[in-house]
Amino acid sequence: MVKDWISAQSVSFSKYLSKFNPWTPVYSLARSLIALSLLLTLIFNKITTLFPYPIALSNETSSPFSIFHILGFNSVGLVMGKTVCILILLAVISGYFPQITGLLHYWVAFSVQNSMTTIDGGEQVAVVITLLLIPIAVTDFRKNAWLQVSPNENDLRDYFKIIGLMFYWALRFQVFVIYADAFIQKLSVKEWLDGTSLYYYFNNYLISMPNIFHKMFDFILNSKLVIIPTWGTLIAECLLMLSFLAPVGKWKYFFLLGFFMHLMFAIIIGLFSFSLVMIGALVLYLVPLKTDLYELRTHLKALKLSTIKSSPHSKEEN
Repeated sequence: MVKDWISAQSVSFSKYLSKFNPWTPVYSLARSLIALSLLLTLIFNKITTLFPYPIALSNETSSPFSIFHILGFNSVGLVMGKTVCILILLAVISGYFPQITGLLHYWVAFSVQNSMTTIDGGEQVAVVITLLLIPIAVTDFRKNAWLQVSPNENDLRDYFKIIGLMFYWALRFQVFVIYADAFIQKLSVKEWLDGTSLYYYFNNYLISMPNIFHKMFDFILNSKLVIIPTWGTLIAECLLMLSFLAPVGKWKYFFLLGFFMHLMFAIIIGLFSFSLVMIGALVLYLVPLKTDLYELRTHLKALKLSTIKSSPHSKEEN
């Protein structure tokens, strides 16, 4: 009886494995979003902002394996290090040779997190996600991660699929832990429970937000209505935590919730790099790997063309 059960489970797993494919545009999109976050941070910030020289020169906490540590904490070394990181990140986004760029992507994320003096939680998340992505990238046998996997190639690498399966679920569990930690930690803070946390948060001059948003949301932040966005954040993080157990058919709703929340963080607070990293993590967490992004792109193009044809201007021109 036990043998029959084991045999049935083995057959079931074999069927599941035959349909499972970790090397899809979904994984490519996630790693590209994380790479884009680090790329924008390096491009749009001066070296003196990312590495203030007096601090950088005495940076004893930096790992000796960091790109910046290897090239040196001086004006020439930091320029070279920044350039090397930018080139690697562009290669990651291009999708070419994921077996190599997967390792280099982690090296860049590790170097940024260990050597830069101005970092937020996004860089820490990027290090963990890029590390867990390495086995999937290294076993990706395509020349470019944006290419579709042909059926013949898909059948030849079942032993690689098992590795991809393990680390795909490890990635999903890691994102679950991030949202669980964010939610549970807030429950121990009085201001989050009484709904006033965002009042103190947004009135802190070190964080704050642009004046235009202060004027727009002043009536909320300085009234009892502040409880709505405060508890709204708690509820959103709780739902994103619980979405780990949700059926695949419901993932899109949770993804839209997380996407909107991080979009607001980017626009209102200016946490662009953090939000990009988290949206990349959400792609791995709540976008099914079998999602056909090529088909989605075709639908979007068709929708755009139909919108143009039905617009008043197009009718006038005809």
